[in-house]
Amino acid sequence: MKNLVWIIAWLCVGLWTAIAALGYWIIGAVTGLAANNADKVGGDPETVEFINWLALLLQNVGEIAAVILWAIISLAILGVAWAITKFTGRSPVNS
Repeated sequence: MKNLVWIIAWLCVGLWTAIAALGYWIIGAVTGLAANNADKVGGDPETVEFINWLALLLQNVGEIAAVILWAIISLAILGVAWAITKFTGRSPVNS
C-alpha cells in the first residue's frame, strides 16, 4: 500500500511538473513577445523603453513565481503522501 501511495505521489509530481513547465514557457513567451514588440505600442522612445522594461520585469517575476509555486505544490503533494504512509501504519493482526 505504501509503495502505491508513493508511486501515485511521484506521478502527480511529474504531471504537476509538466503543467508548471508549460506555464513557465507561456510566461516567457508572452512577456518576451511583449518586450520585443514594445515599439509597436508606443511611438515615444521613453514609452517604448518603459514598456520593454516592464515586460522584462514581469517575465522575471513571473518565472520566479512559477518556480516557487512549483516547489510549494510539489512539496505539498509529497507531504500528503508522507502523511498518508505515516498515519496508515500496519493494522494489528487479530488472533
